[in-house]
Amino acid sequence: MLGIEWRRLRDLEAQAVFFALLALSVGARLGRIELQPGLDLHLFGASIAALMLGWRFATLLQALAVGLVALSWQRYWLSPALDLLLTGLLPVLITTALLDFAQRRLPAHLFVYLLFNAFLAGALSIAAAQIGKCLILLSLGVFDLGTLGENFLLTVPALMFPEGFATGAVLTLAVAYRPRWVATFHDPSYLDFGSP
Repeated sequence: MLGIEWRRLRDLEAQAVFFALLALSVGARLGRIELQPGLDLHLFGASIAALMLGWRFATLLQALAVGLVALSWQRYWLSPALDLLLTGLLPVLITTALLDFAQRRLPAHLFVYLLFNAFLAGALSIAAAQIGKCLILLSLGVFDLGTLGENFLLTVPALMFPEGFATGAVLTLAVAYRPRWVATFHDPSYLDFGSP
């Protein structure tokens, strides 16, 4: 399915990472703030999953997280499928695209990986998802532009920092202490400074 390397999950450590990230993603979605009925804010953790698991496993993880939240929460903001698209797949896609750009165009350096691929990708992915939510709600006529602007769009910068910081912090710790947990980080690529 989707070219997922299922054999990776035979490793108990890989299973632990997958289920820990699933719990993190579900917890982030359940720890939401409701501004008005239908206007919810929450962090995603999708960028963390994309960088630690790769885009295929991250997509699966986001689908499972949205499904679990849909089962536990009666009033979903639009629909589980649309929520998966905007808060799961879009952040994974943005993070993966930025990672690909960085690997092709930027120097292979640890700080580029952490600052660009983790901090910046996390921040930009939540901004894109929030703006996407606004556009959907506006196009469906659920809220007018004034309500969305005052109650929702103003929160985008406020959400960018914690999402970027959380992504950067988790990836920094993982790269420092357990680099094998991070599917998109390869020691020789980022830490090979040449022979003396």
